[in-house]
Amino acid sequence: MAKRQKYKQPIVNTEQLHYDAFKWCCDNHIKVYPKPRGGQFILVYSIDGVAHTSNKLHEKKNYQQAIWDFYLFLYNKFKDVRN
Repeated sequence: MAKRQKYKQPIVNTEQLHYDAFKWCCDNHIKVYPKPRGGQFILVYSIDGVAHTSNKLHEKKNYQQAIWDFYLFLYNKFKDVRN
């Protein structure tokens, strides 16, 4: 019988600015989620229900960090436009 692999919690480095960006994005109806593509992930972001992709592939081990960083990117890009 094969040994069961232990789940390793990914290491995600976040700062208060990441949380502020996430809150701002949620308040402005901006969502980010991963979509599998082969053995990797592409990030999809939805603004008011219209989906767009980042067109950048991320490895399984670091896509969660990429999501946090992408929220921060979207916050910096749209914070002055959407107010």
